[in-house]
Amino acid sequence: MNGTVRAHTLNGSLKLKNVSGDVEGETTNGSLSVDVASGGWQGKGMKLNTTNGSIDMRLAQGVSADVEASTVNGRIRSDLSAANVNIEDKHDAKFTLGAGGAKREARTVNGSVRISGAI
Repeated sequence: MNGTVRAHTLNGSLKLKNVSGDVEGETTNGSLSVDVASGGWQGKGMKLNTTNGSIDMRLAQGVSADVEASTVNGRIRSDLSAANVNIEDKHDAKFTLGAGGAKREARTVNGSVRISGAI
């Protein structure tokens, strides 16, 4: 799905597949799972927010992006092997993949953030 996506829920999880464009996903009590489309990002970026839940962001292989992630009560984990992906702080991460590009943000209060590659 390429375009503007706004998905919000209060008590429940969200799962977005094959997205690109101007993407926003938000839930209060639930998790977010997002598969980013391959073939280049077409749009402003992506913002994922939850208060009580985890976030799982799966990026396409070879993606160029600026990535920011944060959690208050949880951990940030990534299996990305790019040389500049270094998550030393368990609660905040900021890094660039490839040549950089549209920002991908993932923020939670009570939950973990996982960023993985090659969907």
